[in-house]
Amino acid sequence: MRVIALLVLTLPLLAAVNGVVLNVTSGKPQAGVTVTLVQPSERGMDAVGTDVSAATGVFSIDKDPVVGKPLLLQAVYAGVTYTKALNPGKSTGVQLDVFESSSKPVGIAVDRHGILLEPVEGKLAVREFVFVNNTSKTTYVDPQNGSYRFWAPDAAKIEISLTTQGGMPVKRAAKKTGAANTWTVDYPIRPGQTQIEISYESAKFDGFTGNILHKEGETRLIVPKGLGLKGDGLEEFAPEPRTQASIYGVKNGPFTVSITGKAAPPSAEGKEESGAPEVLPGRPRIYDRLYWILGITAAILLLGLYSLSTRTK
Repeated sequence: MRVIALLVLTLPLLAAVNGVVLNVTSGKPQAGVTVTLVQPSERGMDAVGTDVSAATGVFSIDKDPVVGKPLLLQAVYAGVTYTKALNPGKSTGVQLDVFESSSKPVGIAVDRHGILLEPVEGKLAVREFVFVNNTSKTTYVDPQNGSYRFWAPDAAKIEISLTTQGGMPVKRAAKKTGAANTWTVDYPIRPGQTQIEISYESAKFDGFTGNILHKEGETRLIVPKGLGLKGDGLEEFAPEPRTQASIYGVKNGPFTVSITGKAAPPSAEGKEESGAPEVLPGRPRIYDRLYWILGITAAILLLGLYSLSTRTK
């Protein structure tokens, strides 16, 4: 790190953005990396300027960005794009980290896995949130087999969004494997934590059949307040404090659960409730269904439910 500090002192003072590319795997400055300064606009991401890191890892971009708009640095190394958001007023002496890549899943493990089930308009909206940790110093990339496998119905229309630590959500397509109801997503799992969100619909609104393809981590099933789950091997936990969502643990799969009870928006006070399953009003697409339980972020919900994992009802 002392070498990096000395290199920062040699950076040109008049450059709009400058810094050093550090290969965290080797702990040394990395030469030959294409670094691009980008800004969001109405057209998408605009490239402001580009440079290639020198033998010392130093890069310098002299183009002046639009004042008042966010700035991002992107570096492409070993087939993987690394992005760093620049803090306002901090555009010189930036350390941009890259990593070596490996097709072996060393240090890769699922930390938490939450499955949110929401009956809407005679269908079941399914949203899975998977937190994957990479404790190594290499990025896991496997274009042939995919970096994460998951269960979903063969006919499902799947939407996937992935977010790395400090990064922005990125959409990727699901790829069908040769096994029944098994899909993969091809996305680099960088060191740190990656959140994967998987969304699809099921035609059966009062029940759900799923599977857990990872061996590590904990899996929780979540349904909105007023609804419950019944099935073999379920462990019921205390409700999530903010939303009063019902939470259940499931240790392995495949598993099948039935959805019971009635959920109503919090504004519908005084309505008579029954014990029968009920189709809730909704909107045409999964991401447009801002039902009240989804008012808080998925991260807060899942952090809350795992903090309750040892407190049974």
